[in-house]
Formats: sequence, C-alpha cells, structure tokens
Amino acid sequence: MKSPFKETLTEHASGQEARHYNTALVQDIPDLTLATIHKVRYGDRFDNLAFLYYRTPTLWWIIAKANGFTDGSMTAPVGTSIYIPQL
Repeated sequence: MKSPFKETLTEHASGQEARHYNTALVQDIPDLTLATIHKVRYGDRFDNLAFLYYRTPTLWWIIAKANGFTDGSMTAPVGTSIYIPQL
C-alpha cells in the first residue's frame, strides 16, 4: 500500500524552528470493478472496515467516498452492499 500522504510541507517562522506537515492525499477512488463487495452488518463503521481491509482506520474516507457517503457519515445502513476499493 502506498503512503496516505501526498507531500511534506515545511513552514519556516522567523526565529523559530521549522515545522513539517504532511498533507493528506485526497485522490480519486480506484476503479470499482476491482473492488470487494461487503454486506454491512450491525456495528460496521467505515473506520473499522478500513482497518479490516487496509490495516489502518485512517483510510475510512476511501470507503465512504466510493459509496457516496460524503456527508461525514461513518456507517451505511445494515444489509447494504458497499464497495471496498482495492488500493
């Protein structure tokens, strides 16, 4: 799996040590024809599914975006089949 960060930015403030920030990689969702289908069960959340499939909960937004949940929701209705994009 590639890094979830796009680049490292460095900020220099006069008279202070440089600060380094990682910018999040917000990319297009991979081709869904290669995605795994997951049937949502009670208690499934996008962060838990991201950990299950990607081994990190921080990539939850990929699952949410691929399934049209762009309002900040962390769950899909129980019984719904959702896509888990292949990274």
